[in-house]
Amino acid sequence: MDDALSNVLRKVDLKSHGGGVYGFAPPWGYRTPEMKGHYQMYIVRRGTCVLESPAIPEPVLLATGDAVLISRETEHVLHDGSHRVVQPHLEMADHIIDCKVLCEGPTSPNAAWVMTVDFSIEGLMAGPVGTALGPFVHLRGDVGPTAAWLQGVLGIICEEVRTQEPGYAFVRFRLLELLFIQFLRTNLRKHREAREDICELSILCALFDPQLGKAIELIHARPDHPWTVAELATQVAMSRTAFSVKFSEITGISPLSFVTQWRMMQATEYLKQGQTMEQVSSRVGYDSVAAFSRAYKREIGVAPGTVRKSLVGV
Repeated sequence: MDDALSNVLRKVDLKSHGGGVYGFAPPWGYRTPEMKGHYQMYIVRRGTCVLESPAIPEPVLLATGDAVLISRETEHVLHDGSHRVVQPHLEMADHIIDCKVLCEGPTSPNAAWVMTVDFSIEGLMAGPVGTALGPFVHLRGDVGPTAAWLQGVLGIICEEVRTQEPGYAFVRFRLLELLFIQFLRTNLRKHREAREDICELSILCALFDPQLGKAIELIHARPDHPWTVAELATQVAMSRTAFSVKFSEITGISPLSFVTQWRMMQATEYLKQGQTMEQVSSRVGYDSVAAFSRAYKREIGVAPGTVRKSLVGV
């Protein structure tokens, strides 16, 4: 049985909208405008730089080996720390460098080499994942639980870019997706350990709770099963009341509301695949197409037949 976060991530589509590797010599600074639904990833390969945004309480110093993901819900500025120059981000194109020399590093001791990628998040779980990421996540390259993992991934990215073997662009993007997932894991773990904004982070934060995580995995694995709160509680060795209260407190919704939400997400996937209404109804736990259609429209706001027709044209 797959773990719950993997099931969630299958319903998220990351799209890359460009990027590159840039070499900066001081003084330098670039302002990136807001773009709803987008995230900017920066990987500092050599040197240091400073990231500032209204969404971040104070400027963040990024050192060699660091990676950062910042939401573009607000503008941000990446600069050398001097504030002497701040140009529009499109001017960064003047400093693009040959990716093949990424591993070598700049000759100037004050220069910085930065890899950047612009992402957007789409799919059925884009909203919860975006909320869980928050405005900013910083992975340190020198200390912390992810430092060794991060340096290993960055080393592979560097080698792929340097050698440019057939398929390197595909491999590089997949490695950047791994980084994206690590950003998500890091922020979820941080909030879960601090017990901050639990309900705001919703269902994803519950994945780090052993009992709730197991319950969610069970729901994911069997959306056709007629789950009850009592049965889920028994499966995770809790009383019905304790399980229901804990689930609602951490996720902000009741267990059976989540069952319904997950069923409708699965149903949408099946409709996209062109499955019949009878097949979809059965696979998400409904005895009749009519009952499924009512539940789907109540939850999604549109009839499943309309969704199927718009997606597959039949």
